[in-house]
Amino acid sequence: MHEVFVKKQETMIPTKELMLGNWVYNNDVQCIPMTVTLIEDGHVYLDFPGNEGDPVDGDADKLAPIPLTADLLVRNGFQKRKILGYDNHFSYEYYQGTRFVITALFDCEFSTIINDKARRINNVHQLQNLMLIVGIDINFKM
Repeated sequence: MHEVFVKKQETMIPTKELMLGNWVYNNDVQCIPMTVTLIEDGHVYLDFPGNEGDPVDGDADKLAPIPLTADLLVRNGFQKRKILGYDNHFSYEYYQGTRFVITALFDCEFSTIINDKARRINNVHQLQNLMLIVGIDINFKM
């Protein structure tokens, strides 16, 4: 069973940011989370729970990001920890051979550090891509 999200996203995702397995919204169909199964000649093929094996041809210009939330992090195995000395700042830690830490200011502004550079994480597909870069292949659940 999947959750239906009724709010359409206005920001579109550049195709060059997408990787297979990324979760996105396809504003052309219904505003439900879908996974990228194929990227070919400007078309993005998407699948969603209950529709496996029958991908939807998504218009790349109509794909929208899914905002990252604290709830999604916890649902996907991240451990939430309060940052010492702060009431509203947290870290979310994920372990799978490699430790991946996300800092959350006011529990909503997410970022991580990779190669000594801070990187803001606004959306689910960005998190998925960053985790793959450091060698963590997470089976993200919506």
